Amino acid sequence: MKKLFLTSVLCLGLAHAHSQTIVQTSTGDYIDINIVPAYNDSITGRIYTSNKLVYPVYKGKRGGIYIWKTSKKGNKYKKYLKVSANGHPADLKQVLENNENNL
Repeated sequence: MKKLFLTSVLCLGLAHAHSQTIVQTSTGDYIDINIVPAYNDSITGRIYTSNKLVYPVYKGKRGGIYIWKTSKKGNKYKKYLKVSANGHPADLKQVLENNENNL
């Protein structure tokens, strides 16, 4: 039983060590080449107005359009704008009207 346990631990350890892909740099450091680049959400340049408050509109990495809101307790959260069948936010009419009024 001990041999079976030790063999399985050894195999799992070797499998994990083999799955890493590293490269040695010219300075002698090792880096992982399978690093996933970080994605920052982008600001669209549009605004959304609700109850006379103006919010900038953001676009997430998967294409979702949202604004940052603050709850009564002070916690920040994302409020996603509804998307209609044609791919534009259902609230886009309000966003565009607000942009025209602010020009």
